[in-house]
Amino acid sequence: MYIKRHIEDVLISAAKSFPALVISGARQVGKTTILHQCFPHASYSTLDRIDVLDAAQNNPEEFLNALIQPSIIDKVQYAPDLFRYVKILVDEKRTEKGRFFLTGSQRYLMMQGVDESLAGRAGIIAMLGLSMREIDDSKFSDPFVGGEDYLHERQKQQSSLSTTDIWNVIYKGDLPELYADESIDTAMYYESYIDAYLRRDVHNLAHVGDITTFNRFVMFTALLNGQQLNKVDLASRWE
Repeated sequence: MYIKRHIEDVLISAAKSFPALVISGARQVGKTTILHQCFPHASYSTLDRIDVLDAAQNNPEEFLNALIQPSIIDKVQYAPDLFRYVKILVDEKRTEKGRFFLTGSQRYLMMQGVDESLAGRAGIIAMLGLSMREIDDSKFSDPFVGGEDYLHERQKQQSSLSTTDIWNVIYKGDLPELYADESIDTAMYYESYIDAYLRRDVHNLAHVGDITTFNRFVMFTALLNGQQLNKVDLASRWE
């Protein structure tokens, strides 16, 4: 089941303004899903596949030329040289919009490539998990602005306040798949999610050697969620 996202209009508008879009966000927030929904005729490639990654890393120019545009390229952070070749193709036909949709979960690595090659050529969109409005399937999607006019319009379009069980939302978090498929075991899902995060993203970014110790650090900091950050107190617990 697809959960309608309020950012859909932003993506469609950005695709009419830029030759390329860079969509970053944590794993499983729905980056690829929403692109398939908004641009159903775009071709799709993922660098999670070893053969595709090999082509993107070793022959980036041939890889891009072989794609049917518009094209979605997932996990683009695994082949940072692609950004330079996307720039070349974009500059050849600067007036053509919505040609490349580049997604990735490692924002730091992605933005290095964007800053060096695609500055001014790509729309950059940071995607988050589900909002409470999306969880509630609310049709009201205006960005928050203070004032009576905003409040009046929100009350008019939202027939009632949220009836969602807030404790269930806290337990499930904001990842769309957990709401799209009620049969998923939430605890098992997040166990696998954290394992993938530790073994792939953290290792690639920070070259963490002791995953077990880092996992304990993640668990401890999770307990401090919602509290004031005290770095001295946090460090003292690891002495």
